[in-house]
Amino acid sequence: MEEKLQLELEAMNKINTAQEETDHELDLTLTRLAKTKIRNEEAHAKAAVEREQIAKDIENIRKELTDAV
Repeated sequence: MEEKLQLELEAMNKINTAQEETDHELDLTLTRLAKTKIRNEEAHAKAAVEREQIAKDIENIRKELTDAV
């Protein structure tokens, strides 16, 4: 009986250790996800600014061409 309890205790320790490792990996993954989301939002914002600038440049060139004609 004591041996069975010891085996169960060892099994529970293994489960707890595995759970701690899994929790740690999940925390790391969530941290990476948050950083990736931030970089993604920054990239989208930068691209929007660049698109806006390109549109302004194109409009200025069109105006210059129209005025030249």
